[in-house]
Amino acid sequence: MDADAFWELIERSGREADTKDGRLAWLDGELSRCSAEEIVDFETWSTSAANQGCTWDMYAAYWSVFGMGSTDGFEYFVYWLMSLGREAFERVTECPDRVIELSQVLHVLKLRRTRL
Repeated sequence: MDADAFWELIERSGREADTKDGRLAWLDGELSRCSAEEIVDFETWSTSAANQGCTWDMYAAYWSVFGMGSTDGFEYFVYWLMSLGREAFERVTECPDRVIELSQVLHVLKLRRTRL
């Protein structure tokens, strides 16, 4: 499995299922049909992408948008960014300030304003 195939699986999971659990179940089903080598490749690409997202600049963007800074929360944030697909993930990891351009982040900020 190469990077394109990894990202295609991530993006396709979003088209195939509406919930986090649904996406995970769909990915589990797809990966169960893969060879052991492809499964290891998937994990390697996943780890590589997560590591790309784990920077101090990304942490600062996470902190400024969500107003919290736990390491667990940051890890979930990076994986959530990955779930948005390759284009969004690479755009934000290239320049973490772009996180504010994501419609999902704008929605969260709008919800926070209406609850204050």
